[in-house]
Amino acid sequence: MIQMDGSIHDWFGTGKEVCLMNMVDDATGTSYGLFDTGETTQVALQCLFDWIMKYGIPYSIYCDYKSLFYTKREATIEEQLAGKCL
Repeated sequence: MIQMDGSIHDWFGTGKEVCLMNMVDDATGTSYGLFDTGETTQVALQCLFDWIMKYGIPYSIYCDYKSLFYTKREATIEEQLAGKCL
């Protein structure tokens, strides 16, 4: 199982907070992360894409229940056919 979470902090001591989006494999301890301006759907998907390209498709992913991982709005048929994230 891969755990995925973002952490917003002043990581570089500059007074500016950035988000570290991190993925960790529970079984192996393998970790991958990237920095961005915020914890967004775009950075989460980029992190997942990078993980897949480097390590392959994970069997399962655990993430918290933040709104970047779900929406209450139903996708339109056009969005579904285009493969867009909401």
